[in-house]
Amino acid sequence: MRALPLVVIVMLVLDALLALVDVWASDAEREVLVALQSASLERGISLGRSLEQAAARASLVRDVRVVALVVTAVPFLFWWVRTERAQRREVPERVGPLLEWFLPLANLVLPYRRARRWRPALGTFVWWASWLSAVLLEQLAWRAEAQLDHAALVRADLWRIASAACAALAALSAAHFVAKVSRAS
Repeated sequence: MRALPLVVIVMLVLDALLALVDVWASDAEREVLVALQSASLERGISLGRSLEQAAARASLVRDVRVVALVVTAVPFLFWWVRTERAQRREVPERVGPLLEWFLPLANLVLPYRRARRWRPALGTFVWWASWLSAVLLEQLAWRAEAQLDHAALVRADLWRIASAACAALAALSAAHFVAKVSRAS
């Protein structure tokens, strides 16, 4: 296996690990929120400090995940374009392999269709479905968090836990996809 696919695979695995850390951090934040709901005033003060720490930790993990996503996207997209050149078939293209990732709404379908041409397997579907699920669940978390009430914050953490779990599955499935396509090329 060449260096670029190996770098992409390692970075995707690291992204999956960060997503699992996010599951843990979001769950810790949710547990404090639930405990705070039924706590006495005296206990509530110490739980308030715990909540601040848990929220700061979860926020840091999410920030690191965003940076890791951007850092991973660069070599992944280089790999994607190189793979398309190597796999090019006699199919006329309306949109280039790089541009399709950045077109709103089209980016929900076009990269998946290209990936299915390269490797039509269940793993490709798992990767794409889990990635779309992670994005959708994160949107639900943002919307719940914007409501700023206690129940909505707990719900936001549950959506974030589900989103991070889907993101971990998506990253591992993408790493598997990159490995299989790279070996076949």
